[in-house]
Amino acid sequence: MFRSFRYTTALASGIFAGALVLGACDQAPGPLDPADSPPALSEFSFSPQEFIAPLGDDAADAVIPLSMEVTARDPDQDIAAVSFVVFGDTTLAEGLLDYGNGGRYTGRSDVTIPAGELGAYTVLVFAEDREGMLSNTVRGTLLVSGDGSPPVIHAVSAPDTLHRPEEGEDPVLLEIAAVVSDPDGLSNIAAVEFWNTDRPADRIAMLDDGVGGDAAAADGRYTRIVQIESSNNPGIVTFAFQARDRAGLLSNVAEAKTVVE
Repeated sequence: MFRSFRYTTALASGIFAGALVLGACDQAPGPLDPADSPPALSEFSFSPQEFIAPLGDDAADAVIPLSMEVTARDPDQDIAAVSFVVFGDTTLAEGLLDYGNGGRYTGRSDVTIPAGELGAYTVLVFAEDREGMLSNTVRGTLLVSGDGSPPVIHAVSAPDTLHRPEEGEDPVLLEIAAVVSDPDGLSNIAAVEFWNTDRPADRIAMLDDGVGGDAAAADGRYTRIVQIESSNNPGIVTFAFQARDRAGLLSNVAEAKTVVE
């Protein structure tokens, strides 16, 4: 498939489009031969540019029928292939566009988005001629979203009272927990954090991975084990909890109080 794989890794790590449809904006690397001219791409478009994915924890992967068009011209009339790549953190689809009329190349690909993995994905196209010279790249952003609702924290828990250990004794373990859901499924939750309201900048991540004190992975119950030492100050500690989804939407803030004696 010519050089699709070579492009995917390099471009995915350094390029992420901010507009839905962009024209040529950079020159791809390739051999330079003053006797020849590389292909040039323009008038790139694709559809759909936005897609609403299925909702819920039992939702299947989303399959997007993506159609693409681009104009490819070469003064030497020796275009060998026009390729496309669709990627986010990994490559989701790649292939070749077909030649049509007037220098227009078109193609269609079913792009599979794993359930709950909402966000922006890059659609990138480039051409190569028979001498191995590479064109500029054109690209756009495919936005995959859910219903636009944020996560919800349903319940939080922390011990009502905790006794500090005596000096020289081992720390006392404090389990913090939050029950969280998301209208687009648990896989759409990007982070759950808690913090002491006296120190709101010091946020601590909570986990739902079935290890390190968490009872079961991916059950919506996020936990964190913290240590209370003899040097901790006595008093009432108020913990605040909040979740964030992949689209950056924030949940309600819930609180729990623990008396440290």
